[in-house]
Amino acid sequence: ARLQASRPVAWIHPPKCGSTFGNVLMYLPGMCPFLPPGYLLDGHQHEMSSVGHKTDLWCPGSFSYEGRTNFGDHYGVGGVYKSSVEGHGFIMLRQPEQRIMSAWFHDQKSWPFDYFGRPAKNLLEYAHIVSGCAVK
Repeated sequence: ARLQASRPVAWIHPPKCGSTFGNVLMYLPGMCPFLPPGYLLDGHQHEMSSVGHKTDLWCPGSFSYEGRTNFGDHYGVGGVYKSSVEGHGFIMLRQPEQRIMSAWFHDQKSWPFDYFGRPAKNLLEYAHIVSGCAVK
């Protein structure tokens, strides 16, 4: 009953914080009655963007996309908190230092290349610039 009251679920997915957590949400009882048998997200970005629109078919009424592009995107909640997330939000976080190191090794995810015009010089510079992005 509590899960059904949480529908539609608003999955808040910070970068490098468990893309495969989507499997947990999709396999909760009654969430995705039309999910193909044995389907699992493997966490690759191309897969996350392509599965985003299929969740409407596989999981009718189970997920909220207000202010988002698709299931599992990395958008924040901003102005849709009251209308879409409050009482419906699910999030998985990791130790901030571990998230930053994982992003560094994943081609400097979230580094503002357009602003700096170059990659970060080292992990320390990278960490100083991107720290806090999962909480801002």
